[in-house]
Amino acid sequence: MARRIDTLVAHLSDYGAYHATPGNRVVHLVFVPLLLWSAFVALAVIKPVASFLLWTAYAALYVCLEPASGIAAAGVYLAVLLHAQSFAQKAERPLTCSGAVHVASWWAQIVVGHGIFEKRKPALLDSLLPSLALAPLFVLLEVAFALGYKRDLAERVHASVTIKRKQWQTKRR
Repeated sequence: MARRIDTLVAHLSDYGAYHATPGNRVVHLVFVPLLLWSAFVALAVIKPVASFLLWTAYAALYVCLEPASGIAAAGVYLAVLLHAQSFAQKAERPLTCSGAVHVASWWAQIVVGHGIFEKRKPALLDSLLPSLALAPLFVLLEVAFALGYKRDLAERVHASVTIKRKQWQTKRR
């Protein structure tokens, strides 16, 4: 149990060190779920089972990392998946729409979130797969932490983020 929590803290703080400003957090809170939605739509159009398999991979990872929030995240993103699959079937041009949402979401995160607010390159430039895997859980946990979920875990993650940010700022000088 302790090892799993330590692993979760390490992963979340690695990602969180690139997302420390309130503006960048808000940008990611809005656009990470939209990125996932747009990926689900595209996959549902191309091969419907693929969107379900992507959701399954996220859900399994999140439940392994932290069961309670993992189950909650799986539920939230199941709703996103179901909406995306419905949209893929009913929209006139689902790939055009999801492609526009996808591009706009990346632009908002990279240009606005990291360029304007964070003034730091995105985490995915240093760790692509962990960033893509953890971003949806990270934004949900940030909301949960703000609402009082597992204060001890939130404090550990935020303390570790602070240390990692200071190390990064020291290296920059």
